[in-house]
Amino acid sequence: MVGINVNFEDVDEPAQQGLFKTMKGYLEFPEGTSEAQMNHVRGVAWKSIAKLHRHFKSKLVQNFVNEGKEPFDVHKHLDRRD
Repeated sequence: MVGINVNFEDVDEPAQQGLFKTMKGYLEFPEGTSEAQMNHVRGVAWKSIAKLHRHFKSKLVQNFVNEGKEPFDVHKHLDRRD
């Protein structure tokens, strides 16, 4: 799990691999996919994850922080410590 305030460029390799491993459970790869191809997919997936994370944080600010609300009732996965 990665906290809401993390800068994705600073996430270590084991955490990146763990997130990609979770994501792979939802993807299908053709038989014979090479390691180089998997590395490319992982890089593209990581960029998508980082973009979605930034978008989510932006929406939290727009919909909660700027409105003087807290997101914890709606987004149960968020931790107040973050």
